[in-house]
Amino acid sequence: MNEGVVHQLFSAQSQIDAGNYEAALQMCQAIVDANASCLLARRIMAALAVESGELDKAIEAFRVCSLIDPEDEVAHVGLAMCADALDDHDTASAELRRALELAPTDRWIAEEVERRGDQVHRTPLMEAREALIAENPVRAMMSLGEHTDRSDLAVELTRAQALWQLGRYDAVWDLCWTISRQHPTCVGALIMLKAAGTAVDKPLFARMAARMLEQITPGLDAYSLRINAPGLQVS
Repeated sequence: MNEGVVHQLFSAQSQIDAGNYEAALQMCQAIVDANASCLLARRIMAALAVESGELDKAIEAFRVCSLIDPEDEVAHVGLAMCADALDDHDTASAELRRALELAPTDRWIAEEVERRGDQVHRTPLMEAREALIAENPVRAMMSLGEHTDRSDLAVELTRAQALWQLGRYDAVWDLCWTISRQHPTCVGALIMLKAAGTAVDKPLFARMAARMLEQITPGLDAYSLRINAPGLQVS
């Protein structure tokens, strides 16, 4: 574990709690300068940028978070907030619908979509993720089918989770190895590779995935992903 970065992240959170947002931002910027893929630092920076009204920086940070963690519905909620602040309500609605697609049981997101008068379109991805929550991987795989957009990383990571629940660890390995080759900082793929590498007796690759995860999410087990920044809850 990169203990130095973990300490910096805790210090940044302490600065936020004390209202010293500029100091927290400087700490996170120093982390990102050294490691551009540090997800937790990017999340804190996005929240702080929203608070300070620097919407361009917030949008950039949320987009980077979404690239690193394609299943992160909070990044899309953040992008929706920024779009609303810029009076781009169509984009805000689209981002909220994407957030709901990723987190179909999130009541707040569902109520916000309903409050805006937007129609909820039930997509294969939404149905698959509901099925995974219900621990029904067969239904999840049926929802995704063969015609779902395979270029959507959230779809492929959802497929990997369904395969894992089905005990098809070799298939999980093959799928997530392909994803990680194309997107080496994709957190979801690395998490699955770490687990699948152990399950299919590829300990070296499992350790490699674990080391990559420590770079991207240092202190993930110790550091809460919920960022207590004013105006935004990032989890």
